Amino acid sequence: PDNVQATGSISETRSHSENNVGTITDIHMKTFNGNLNAGASFIKSIPLTYSMSTSRNLIDPNTIKYSLIPKNAKLGVETRYTETFSAKYTPSWLAFLNANFSYNSGYNENSDQTDNRNTGNTRNITNDNTRIAGLTLDWNKLLGAAKKDEKKSLLNPFTLLRMLTRRIDPVNVSYRRNQSFAKSGLQGRPSWSYRLGFTDNPQVGSSGLSQSADRVQVADAYSAKSGISLLATHISANYSKNVNRNVTATEATKSISTRFPDFGFNFNRLGNFKLFKRFFTAVSYNFGYYQQVEQSGSERTGETFSRTTSKSFSPLASFSLDWKKGIRTSIKYTKDTKKIENLRIVGGNQSVSIDYNNSITINNSYTFSAPHGIKLPFLRKIKFNSNLTLSLNVAKSSKKTRSSVGGNPYNITANNSRFALSASAGYSFSTQV
Repeated sequence: PDNVQATGSISETRSHSENNVGTITDIHMKTFNGNLNAGASFIKSIPLTYSMSTSRNLIDPNTIKYSLIPKNAKLGVETRYTETFSAKYTPSWLAFLNANFSYNSGYNENSDQTDNRNTGNTRNITNDNTRIAGLTLDWNKLLGAAKKDEKKSLLNPFTLLRMLTRRIDPVNVSYRRNQSFAKSGLQGRPSWSYRLGFTDNPQVGSSGLSQSADRVQVADAYSAKSGISLLATHISANYSKNVNRNVTATEATKSISTRFPDFGFNFNRLGNFKLFKRFFTAVSYNFGYYQQVEQSGSERTGETFSRTTSKSFSPLASFSLDWKKGIRTSIKYTKDTKKIENLRIVGGNQSVSIDYNNSITINNSYTFSAPHGIKLPFLRKIKFNSNLTLSLNVAKSSKKTRSSVGGNPYNITANNSRFALSASAGYSFSTQV
């Protein structure tokens, strides 16, 4: 190891209390807390870290035995034990391809016999680990930097390809897996491979029935994103998918969420057009749309319990206007629908509801500052910097819900609208003495 650090401490507390009915309570605790931290790099580009902590009850002198032989030594009764481990690898394979890999795990063991979950000298544990992998492909580095005279050789296919790909954003792809385990009634300490998260088998016996807190949770997340710039326009594209599995003593469920298509459009040089130059110094337009499907069901039978489908224009249109007179205006219009389906065969009502949401907001602001300051008559020698801010905001939104139960026709179950108007003014002045 590159570094090792070990610490230990012993603490003792005594308390005496008596309540209003004369019940006396005396508590005597003596505890040892130990910690170990280590770091190593057996391979230079892969740093490893490890930590361990233990908490032990020393109140019974019969559980303490000093010996130079570790197997014969005793240091109280252990009540808690934790371990963490992490590894990271960031290789430099190619100039145009960046990669990163990481692994983290955490183990927590409770063997305190005063805990009602630990009957018959057993213990309960939780174990979590996370794996992350990511790749980034840079097109500019793949095909080389642009040359000054490349426009003179447009007939060269390689030149045309380089001119096109240099407008493409780096492609980012990532994968993440989170695993979480909780088990009770274990008759011994699990193997080191389980504690560090390399296997889901504790390789140790257990007693008693599984408790409600026992669980296995696995979450997988996939994502990819990129974009392209053409003239003054930028288009971004994204994809994401999440798969979650949850297994308990009573059921096993699975949920899947997929967000695709998911893209955005930005055009920030509308102010260059003659029509806008007369009134504005800068004009930009934004548009975004995504569709997301979420469904959950039984992992064992494959039955789908529910499905939610969302389609969102966020925004459908958004303008940012900088007027020549110092006024700034933003206009944003959003529109989305959400369909929620209850698909349970047993215990479900086969209901469907659809929400329609629309909103528009208009924000106006104006800021004026005296460039040379303001001199007050009674303070002629002192010049103040003055700022005036005015704003006027308008917002209107509406929501309508249509519902159906058991395949019957849809009925409007909610129809709401909201309008808000707000104005504000602020004035400030300051000087430097």
